[in-house]
Amino acid sequence: MNSTLYIIPAVYLVAMVVMGIIVSKRQETRSDFYVASNKMNSGILFATIFSTVVGANTYMGFSGMVYDGGFSIMWMLIAAGSSYFLLFFISGKIRRIAQTHNVFTLPDLMELRYSRPVALLTTAFSLFSLIGGAGGSILGVGVILHAIWG
Repeated sequence: MNSTLYIIPAVYLVAMVVMGIIVSKRQETRSDFYVASNKMNSGILFATIFSTVVGANTYMGFSGMVYDGGFSIMWMLIAAGSSYFLLFFISGKIRRIAQTHNVFTLPDLMELRYSRPVALLTTAFSLFSLIGGAGGSILGVGVILHAIWG
């Protein structure tokens, strides 16, 4: 394999780190970091959520599941999409609570509503699911790159 193919991801990684450092200098509060000081319009917010949810693991994972299990597996994709549709209806209330109490994360909300142990449990579950999602993304990218370059 040509060694110049490693240069592209390396340049991208360096550019992302530099961009992160530059942007972090302009952030002054937690609100700046977590919710962009509540200055995102609905289009940018939708694009942010969409890019978070849809990735290599979604395309490769659902495609592989439908291929292996048949077309009836599509109910999982419909259920996942429906959950984001339902989130639309409760997001306004969550946002009002978050702004009133100055909380930014799901564990913060769980601690506000229930207790610190519930917030820690929410953090643990979030960590495990994010590790799984990251693994799925890495595996999906690997499958795509293998299909392209062999």
